Amino acid sequence: MTSPYDALAPYYDEVVRGRRDDAKVLRQVLKKYRCRPKTVLDLACGSGKLTKEFKNAKVTGIDLSPGMLTLAREQLPEATLLQADMRSLRLPGRFDAAWCMYDSMNHLANFRDWTRTMQTAHRHLNPGGVFVFDVNTVTKLEAMVADSPFMHHFKKGMLVTEVSKQKSRYLWQLNIFERQKDDLYRLQEAEIPETAYETERILEVMERTFEDVTILDPVRKRPSKHSLRLYFAGRRAKMK
Repeated sequence: MTSPYDALAPYYDEVVRGRRDDAKVLRQVLKKYRCRPKTVLDLACGSGKLTKEFKNAKVTGIDLSPGMLTLAREQLPEATLLQADMRSLRLPGRFDAAWCMYDSMNHLANFRDWTRTMQTAHRHLNPGGVFVFDVNTVTKLEAMVADSPFMHHFKKGMLVTEVSKQKSRYLWQLNIFERQKDDLYRLQEAEIPETAYETERILEVMERTFEDVTILDPVRKRPSKHSLRLYFAGRRAKMK
């Protein structure tokens, strides 16, 4: 099974930055629920660098990309890492916390898949366990379409990202120019489709599935129609 992230994997950690800031926000959310997880399920774990910040937790990570799992094995040598689909995952154990970060929910093809992934998280949590995920909002993706393309220079070369809208999806065209000898570049290409939905629709499913649901805008004081990125969190009901 291949993934568009296989092409991006060798450059991923140089291009995607700010993991400690993201870990700080994630800890802030978990603290609100008084959750200090000893076991963590990382859905779409990517390179594993975010979850590496949670050093005291026993980690199980899943991802569809073999290339990203190779990176994760370097970052999380003690973790259980599996190539699996988070929409249909069924593991024998349960966890104190589960998360799905870096807009991985947006990568799902339709809202039914978003719902299935929320159900996956719920199914794998201990009673009282917490699920957290972040999303690119419709506002952000529409702005990216309007402002595209974007250029990002990194040590090995340059990433050019073009975002276009195709019906109800947003298509990210990633062009990675890797620097070679004699001022030559090697081109790697990947296409990553994203979907986005209104906050109210996401919240409705979260509140049907979890209790104590919250939404956090990591930049603004409170979520609004101007929010670019949102964190959603909820708790699996405790046993009575």
